Amino acid sequence: RARLSRARAAPVAQATAEPAPTRMGSVVAGTYTGVMQFIFAAACASIIFAPVGLPLAIGIQHGLVGFVVTQAVVARTTSVRGGVALAVPSFEVLPFLARFAVIAAGAVGAGAGPGVL
Repeated sequence: RARLSRARAAPVAQATAEPAPTRMGSVVAGTYTGVMQFIFAAACASIIFAPVGLPLAIGIQHGLVGFVVTQAVVARTTSVRGGVALAVPSFEVLPFLARFAVIAAGAVGAGAGPGVL
């Protein structure tokens, strides 16, 4: 009787198993998150960097480097099978960050060197 119930349970367990990750799936997920992050970095740069007169290219680079570092740390430290893809933060925080950038730029001054705050 125990053998019969195990034999019936096996197809159900196989049907609910997660599919194995594929190279194509990884490429699609990486492309999607990369494009999504680039759009977010461009939005951050235009909302945060532009009001204080900083180059937008630097803002985009900061956003992309931060995303890559965060993605690498999360992917390395997580135990999720098949990997992890991060989503971008909420756009609702950008106006507050823009105001902070204006305050910080005013406090430091236009002639301050890099890393001075």
